[in-house]
Amino acid sequence: MSLPPRGTSGLKVLDQLGWAARILELSTGLLPAQSWPGFKRRLTWLPFFLSLAWASLTTGPFRPAYGDTSQASSGFLRRIHHPWGRFEPGAWSIVKETTETYSDQGKLVVETEVKTTLLSIDVEGVTLRIEPKILAGGKPMPAAVRTVRQGFHGEPLDQMVRVLEDKEATVDFLGRPLACRVQRLEIQGVSTRSEAIVYYGSVPPYIYRREVRTIKLEDNSEVNSQVWEVVARSCRLLALIQDTYQVKITHKSQQGVRITLATISPEVPGAVITQTTMEFNPAGQLARKTSSELLEYGYELKSPRGLLRLWRPRPFRR
Repeated sequence: MSLPPRGTSGLKVLDQLGWAARILELSTGLLPAQSWPGFKRRLTWLPFFLSLAWASLTTGPFRPAYGDTSQASSGFLRRIHHPWGRFEPGAWSIVKETTETYSDQGKLVVETEVKTTLLSIDVEGVTLRIEPKILAGGKPMPAAVRTVRQGFHGEPLDQMVRVLEDKEATVDFLGRPLACRVQRLEIQGVSTRSEAIVYYGSVPPYIYRREVRTIKLEDNSEVNSQVWEVVARSCRLLALIQDTYQVKITHKSQQGVRITLATISPEVPGAVITQTTMEFNPAGQLARKTSSELLEYGYELKSPRGLLRLWRPRPFRR
């Protein structure tokens, strides 16, 4: 019997063992065994329940694919650290975005529904299909469908990532010290270079803090900076999602400051459940506000041998 994947927490292992024990318990109590025919009938069901027990130990029922296989090279983040890399191809989500733009002429409101589907995943990163649908005056308008390739750091795959340092560290996580790893990166673009510091680990939410500075190659000036940090942990959401976290993202540039407050969960493809972004101009006035809400999502659960194939849709649409 194979061990649970590296990075699986003790609670998750106990949970999976509990499912296996429950399945075996059902197999022994499914049919009465007071006679030899009854005992034979029970034996015919036993291989099926043993298969389910094996699937629950190897994948864990009703869990996303938290596998940490497929890693570009030593020192790079694994698929477990990407909001889509934790799932198998076919996972999808639909998010509704409402953008309010403020100007001297008044307020302009645009609504968009975006469906994102995980097409594939490999050692380099993930491939996503993004299908936006713009709602103007309540009527849908067609928009271009895009296919995006991302590395496990979230970077476009046409950019080169260089790991400068990767070592053990301790981060202040929700008011207590948490042992993790810290990684210093350099991401080379066409006209810019980004320097990033990432605090990460094998315990949800996997990324604990990220600091990024983007520098223009032409004159070595700073284009923007961003700090991504977990600020709180939420309670269970609607008795469906167990791990939810509050995230604050502060983005500074010459155009002003953009502050994002989000609720995320590693159990959801794409991670985002709700998100509000406020953009302020250099004078400190609110220029734009974007609110995002998860409507629906789903993903397929299957064991390595195809013993357990289930769809787990999550209808959030009101």
